[in-house]
Amino acid sequence: MFPLPVKRFQQYFRAFKTSL
Repeated sequence: MFPLPVKRFQQYFRAFKTSL
């Protein structure tokens, strides 16, 4: 896994989860 987009991906994933 790439450590650069991981943090951003986690943020997006959290926002997506809260959106649901």
